[in-house]
Amino acid sequence: MSDVRLTFRKIPFVIWFCGSLVTLCALYLIYHLVLGHYGVLFEGYREGHWWQYFISFLMLIFGFIIFYAGKVEQTIFDKQLGILSKVKTTIFCTRKVTDWSLDQIQNVRVFKRGHDGIQVMTIHYDI
Repeated sequence: MSDVRLTFRKIPFVIWFCGSLVTLCALYLIYHLVLGHYGVLFEGYREGHWWQYFISFLMLIFGFIIFYAGKVEQTIFDKQLGILSKVKTTIFCTRKVTDWSLDQIQNVRVFKRGHDGIQVMTIHYDI
């Protein structure tokens, strides 16, 4: 942060955690199905059927979709260039940038959200 540039960033840690949890469960199911009785932590099927592989791969694809849904959003106010930029970056490094001139902006509000307690501080800002 500098005198001419102000950046707000939202990082979706909860979405990424859920995506990694679904992906790890799917990978464990595939590992369990492929190795049979060698790769088990608990007793289950000894051989994998086609529908078990199908469900495991659907879970894996769903985990990647959850990863893709979690986008890092940056809102950048740049007084030197005179633009407001909104940048959305996925975990697969695809970026979508939208720029507006600061002359077009009429009203910007920043809200302070969260709680500032003795043991827990959850203060964050929303635009």
